[in-house]
Amino acid sequence: GKDPAAIRPDDTFVGLGGDSMSYVACAAALEQLLGSLPPDWHRIPISDLPPSTGGPRRWRAMDTTVVLRALAIIIVVGSHIGVMDIRGGAHLLIAIAGWNFARFRLQTGLPRRAELRGALRSVGRIMVPAAVWLGALVVIGSEYSPTVLFGTNLFGSAERSPEWRYWYVEALVFVLLAAIALLAIPTVHALHRRHPFGLSMAVLAVTLALHYPLTAKDGPTELYTPVAVAWLFAAGWALAHAPSQRAQLLVVGVVALGLIGYFDEPWRPAVVLVGVALVALRPTMPVPALLVPGITALAAASLWIYLTHWQVYPPLQEWGWVALVASLAFGVAVYRAEEWVRRRMVRT
Repeated sequence: GKDPAAIRPDDTFVGLGGDSMSYVACAAALEQLLGSLPPDWHRIPISDLPPSTGGPRRWRAMDTTVVLRALAIIIVVGSHIGVMDIRGGAHLLIAIAGWNFARFRLQTGLPRRAELRGALRSVGRIMVPAAVWLGALVVIGSEYSPTVLFGTNLFGSAERSPEWRYWYVEALVFVLLAAIALLAIPTVHALHRRHPFGLSMAVLAVTLALHYPLTAKDGPTELYTPVAVAWLFAAGWALAHAPSQRAQLLVVGVVALGLIGYFDEPWRPAVVLVGVALVALRPTMPVPALLVPGITALAAASLWIYLTHWQVYPPLQEWGWVALVASLAFGVAVYRAEEWVRRRMVRT
């Protein structure tokens, strides 16, 4: 983050180092202030953003990925608690992460090294909170071994163990680091600048081919490793660079093919495919204004909700929906505490 007092009218969201973690709150605040935002607002200088479209409205146009992030985390926590049996939310979040990676880290127009440094800072915003929370779990309890600190894929059990509960965070971090390492190669980065859709589709093809051998295996490695989910990240990446609706539909079609045999349950591929299709075809969606603050809070706090819900809901699981609400509320509270600390650090 940057000290608000140092922000200039010609600054842009991506130029200020904005990423998918800060995007949700910033977009919601601007939508409330200005009304609807153009799809590429994150690359438009502050002084060039459109003026306010009027007073309070009953419905607001929200970024589709923000709404999907909120819905996905509700699905994830609700299915773990047992109040619903709709799975696939975490895999959809992986695809949305690929979309956001391309939008906020690869469309900045910055020099290669500055662009990659910004991408690494974004990974740090995921790794640091996760390391703090998971490290505390290792220190104060006996349920988790140190492998939960981003080592489950390398050193953990091939069977389902408590450490695999955090597969999503570890897989996301590894996939992001792999994408950054690939783009750190000057030739690859230059090729991506010239042909972003072509390169991202090539990455999608390679990662899609790599995941197929895993579908025949049983256990966590089938669905929860970086190799198993990288193709969904690549699909979001390609979708963000699609130059036309035909190209977007091509990506959606590839995702539909990739989902064949990927899950055993019918809900999971449906959740992922519908979510990806909405991102491609409906960049914004109308939402009742009363729901906007709650959706924004859940989407912004989705990482913390995922990290903490495993400790919040078990004592309350008998009360189902109470456990769900408590898990969501606790994650939002921890997220806001982290943001308060981050703002204090920026100002000092």
